[in-house]
Amino acid sequence: MKITVVAPAYYPDLAAVNYLADSAGIVGIPVHWYGLRQSYEGWWRVQVTDLIPVLQSLQTSHVLYTDARDAFFCKGLRTIEARYRSLGSPSLLISVEGDGVNAGGWMGEREAAIEALEKIKSMGAENPQTRWRQALAAGWVNAEVDEGSRIFRVVNGDFDPKQGWPCILHFAGGYCDPHTGKRYVMEPIWQQFLRATL
Repeated sequence: MKITVVAPAYYPDLAAVNYLADSAGIVGIPVHWYGLRQSYEGWWRVQVTDLIPVLQSLQTSHVLYTDARDAFFCKGLRTIEARYRSLGSPSLLISVEGDGVNAGGWMGEREAAIEALEKIKSMGAENPQTRWRQALAAGWVNAEVDEGSRIFRVVNGDFDPKQGWPCILHFAGGYCDPHTGKRYVMEPIWQQFLRATL
């Protein structure tokens, strides 16, 4: 199994996604960044229309997508793959938060991901999260949910490292400062991660 990790970076450089970029270096994950130095034109473009050709250009059997500015890696690809296999290697596995699936983190077979995104794209532009949820509810897209947060953990400042580190920690929702992002909530947990890792 070969996995390519893809993440959006619609910024002048990687400084705005420093947590994800720095953590990737720490755990040894190569990231296929896309959107660098391009203008941000909304999540529909980031998570659907721009992402499809990126996935089509890859050669690996599997892909992992994660949001970039509000997430960071806690484990390397070897652990991610092992946990994915322990879940039965679903064709698609998507992260989940309190009120449903979260489109900011998913992984699976590259062809299955392209097919799912093409279906979501055909539903018309709107919040990608809404479309993912609608497509899954209607059975138009087949994906399993990472209920136990084995790979993706979505948090809103309520994470306790004593619960064990997931593979990817995603601070979804809430306020995102245009200059510092979600540093106000990510930095304390990031420091705990560094102490536990380095």
